[in-house]
Amino acid sequence: MIDKIFYISHGFAFGLFLMGLALVLKELKSSINKFYFSFFFISGIGSLFFQVLSENHPSFQLEESIALKIILLLTFMLQSCGSFIYWILSKSIFQKDFQHKTNHTIILSLKISISILIVIFVRRQNLFILEGEMKKFIISIYPTIFSLALLILGYTNSTIEANKNPSIRSLSKFFSFIGITLIIHLIFKITFLDTVYQKNIFAFLSILNGIITIISIFSIIENKKYFNINLKEISTNLESPELFQKFHLLFVLEKYYKQESLTIKSLSDRLDSKEYILRKFISMELGFQSFNDMLNRFRIDEACRILKRSATDSEKMISIAMDLGYSSSSAFDRAFKNYMGITPRDYLKEYKKGNEIFTMSLIENYEILLRKNIPIL
Repeated sequence: MIDKIFYISHGFAFGLFLMGLALVLKELKSSINKFYFSFFFISGIGSLFFQVLSENHPSFQLEESIALKIILLLTFMLQSCGSFIYWILSKSIFQKDFQHKTNHTIILSLKISISILIVIFVRRQNLFILEGEMKKFIISIYPTIFSLALLILGYTNSTIEANKNPSIRSLSKFFSFIGITLIIHLIFKITFLDTVYQKNIFAFLSILNGIITIISIFSIIENKKYFNINLKEISTNLESPELFQKFHLLFVLEKYYKQESLTIKSLSDRLDSKEYILRKFISMELGFQSFNDMLNRFRIDEACRILKRSATDSEKMISIAMDLGYSSSSAFDRAFKNYMGITPRDYLKEYKKGNEIFTMSLIENYEILLRKNIPIL
């Protein structure tokens, strides 16, 4: 019975990991986040294969075929990457200007290589005469400490960034939940390693992996706009300098974004540009997800500046909403909360407390582009 549950649970998790991988490859545009999320799901697939193979081949013995040794080694390497990927994702997701550095590669290489050496040399009984709890302790102590440290660092990174930016608190909660679950996963795995309960625990952890993957899939769908932003990937070399100049003069300096019921069609007409060209310009050159994303970012960024020098009464809130082109104060509140994570009134309260949210800019991509192309203007 337990054998059936073991294989069904692993098949369940395997199918969901493949779904997650397919979603990432289709939906994510940021090459950095796409790479690490893909790596995350591939690592999970490798971990599942290693668990299945290690049930029938628990040791790297001399009599095993070369092919089997290579497969065991590769799947174990993928399994070893899990905590590293969680840590690196906490940087690539929450730090928009993140870039992979040499020290990241060194940390990953150390984790994988030392883990492999420990498993190979300690598990092969003809090399070390270690049994029982001592063998289990030596096998588990290094990877456990290393993995735990990376998971805690990842959890800490997401928490710190969420405190700076309330608009990503829900994303941070999801990421923190994943971190806590992975820590529990690690503790269970080490505790029941080489015991009679190992297969049962592996089945339970596979179901847990499946649940985590389902939550991850929904989070990727919900937050794909945020995942697709990375400042280092936005080109600062304009392909359309003339359109950029017209856009900046009209949309930014004249604050054309304040026009009520503004559409991309009406903006393209004013800029004397084709609508499809303007769409491409907004997404490929300015780095916004869409026309509506750009419009709301400029409006809410302006709202933040107005609110900091404005009164707090409801009449002023309605006036600000109307002045920025919103049809009602409720539409303004929804847009504001969507980007800032809090309502305009709560924003004012936080402002008085000196919260770090007020160092943010919702049009940071555009400001970088503008600084790089000032001579054009």
